[in-house]
Amino acid sequence: MKTASLAVACAIALARLAAANFSESQPGTIDTIPPIVHLPQDIEAHTVGATFDLSYTATDQGEGDEWITLHVVDEQGSVTPLADGMPNTGVFQWLIAVPEGTYHLEMHATDSFGNAGSARSNSFNILADVASTTDLPAQFGLIGAYPNPFNPGTTLTYSLDQTSPVNLSVYNLQGQLVATIVDGLVEAGQHRVWFDGSALSSGIYFTRLQSESRMDVSKITLLK
Repeated sequence: MKTASLAVACAIALARLAAANFSESQPGTIDTIPPIVHLPQDIEAHTVGATFDLSYTATDQGEGDEWITLHVVDEQGSVTPLADGMPNTGVFQWLIAVPEGTYHLEMHATDSFGNAGSARSNSFNILADVASTTDLPAQFGLIGAYPNPFNPGTTLTYSLDQTSPVNLSVYNLQGQLVATIVDGLVEAGQHRVWFDGSALSSGIYFTRLQSESRMDVSKITLLK
């Protein structure tokens, strides 16, 4: 009898332990479906030190919570964690601090039953932010935009022959200001900055570089 009672007690304890691992919102239900994760696939090139807003979603058919992590992975497979315990849906603001190179992003979501889902982006480039060069450029001005035409963003390159206050802005065909990219004191040298046109309509825009009494204007084209 003692043996039988012990066996029953063990069975009850195991059942309680198993029940404790189930989602409280769906007692007695086993969820075997992994979360569905969505990341942007095509990511444009960015520069070291720039800020990139990454939109993402992670959904699950079950009622439990998801644990979401985000990593950036280089060509050699080295993983750099970016965020842990993120909200299910949102925009992650990534201040790019990895060295220049080729990378992809990976996001993983695990629900309360241990089901795991993931997504990864295509490869993209991180460019060096050339704050200054040993041989200072001979002239002030806009060097160009790449790519151009672009969608949704492009890298603008400009040079300064001396340290000075700089304003780099974007205007539409009506002469209306649509974005201010740089506004402050910038060191002499060559500089690259990222312009995100995802909030703008397709069309022709003008970038204007101004420093004190000097100004340079260049045309860029957004094609969506």
